[in-house]
Amino acid sequence: MKRFTGAITAMLFLSCLLTTAFSAQTGDGYRGIWYEIGGAYSGGMATYPQHQMPMAVYAPAAQKTFFVYGGESADGRENLQMMIGAFDHQKKLLANPTLVRDCATNDAHANPCMAIDTKGHIFIYCAARHKFSGRIYRSCKPYDISAFDQLVDTYMPYPQAWIADDGRHFLKYTRYNKGNGSVREIYSTVSQNGTAWDFKKSTKIANDGHYAATTLHKGRLWMTLNWHKSGSDKRTNLYVIRSDDLGTSWQTTDGKPVSLPMNFPETSGLIRDYLTEKKFIYLNDLITDAKGNPVILYVEASGGSKSQGPKGDPRRWMTARYDGKQWHFHPICTVDHNYDYGNLRIDTKGIWRAIGATDAGPHPYTTGGEVVLWESRDTGVTWKRAKALTKNSQRNHSYVRVPTNFAPEFFGYWADGDTTQCSESDLYFCDWDGNLFRMPRKIAKPWVQPIPVP
Repeated sequence: MKRFTGAITAMLFLSCLLTTAFSAQTGDGYRGIWYEIGGAYSGGMATYPQHQMPMAVYAPAAQKTFFVYGGESADGRENLQMMIGAFDHQKKLLANPTLVRDCATNDAHANPCMAIDTKGHIFIYCAARHKFSGRIYRSCKPYDISAFDQLVDTYMPYPQAWIADDGRHFLKYTRYNKGNGSVREIYSTVSQNGTAWDFKKSTKIANDGHYAATTLHKGRLWMTLNWHKSGSDKRTNLYVIRSDDLGTSWQTTDGKPVSLPMNFPETSGLIRDYLTEKKFIYLNDLITDAKGNPVILYVEASGGSKSQGPKGDPRRWMTARYDGKQWHFHPICTVDHNYDYGNLRIDTKGIWRAIGATDAGPHPYTTGGEVVLWESRDTGVTWKRAKALTKNSQRNHSYVRVPTNFAPEFFGYWADGDTTQCSESDLYFCDWDGNLFRMPRKIAKPWVQPIPVP
């Protein structure tokens, strides 16, 4: 294993299992990465993309929320920094974040996701991007972000990681295979303890280009995915499948076997035929309700990623809920961009809350906008604006994330950024009631108070 204690000061050659140690220091504040991809999206991308999940986890044993994000280097270089921070729910303080990896790229597709095992060890999964390799790290101590072991160096774009109660680790990831016209292929693999991985034994779940979201509830995996016809960016159709053996075999929501790999246009698992409707979908979130049934949050659009501006209207923030027998689809609100991303949670009283940048910001029809908290008390059938969290902002806010197993003091976090030109990017978080805080850009102490935003 390779061990380090914060920011990386030396970079050695890459291999599958690394044994050379090197050390460094912790970060000095919360600064998000700015990133753009022409014609599709731009701005503060610290918590981008939606296909890495989860990015934050609340640990009841430590009474802390741990969260990862893509940071900017202290010298202002557009150089992606893999960061991890923490919020202490008892003391209401933010930890000085730790730099896990200096990526030598500004591509926010390489942002990490994370998970916490049953012993409290924090696992960070840094995504691969093109020739940039992915890595898996584990904290040296439980519930501690000061030092990590580097476990694996491999190819794993868009990682999604979940840890079962028996300690096994499930990892969904993507491979690009341009040789057969299938640009994106979905795979999964399992590790017995998270330290040893054999990606050659991965299960191929789907062909023909997809994005997906996953969640794990009481041993059952759920996955929702869309279809990119022949690898195109015009993502359409909405599918849901489930697995009771951590991804070895999959079934439809009503228990019918799904043949792997799925080939599209597939009918197994199809819950809505958006191809026939001539609409496109952008997945945001996948959760389960108190009964373990899946609920999906997504954007329904009239145009693909390059169809930004009014010509892509109408765009709707949608939920799809399975009641154990059938699916129910309901709109929350309209949005002005395909990547107006957010998350959805259901509390113990059955109150649904969706949070995301659904209002137009200072730069309409670009990524994000102003963050709004939406609420439903009838299982997503009707919605009301609970609170506008940001207003009159100078920069658009985007990619709101909610921790897995969230606690009310730290409900959502995200970054802002100018969507028209390179800019600074600040990070924010809010509580369940919608009180807003900014994370300090400069920190000189191990723990600091967040900055209240009126």
